[in-house]
Amino acid sequence: MGHPIGPPGELRLSTFSHTLLPVLAGFLGGNAIGNGADVALGCTDNEPGP
Repeated sequence: MGHPIGPPGELRLSTFSHTLLPVLAGFLGGNAIGNGADVALGCTDNEPGP
């Protein structure tokens, strides 16, 4: 646990980072797609900012 992935000298990410990045990308992408669907269906307005 905590051992680097790949040979030494390369850009190394831990297993935690390899898991966290796709999870965060999926979460943010899901929010963007859900918001786009709500706007397309007329359930919410598409107004930027306060």
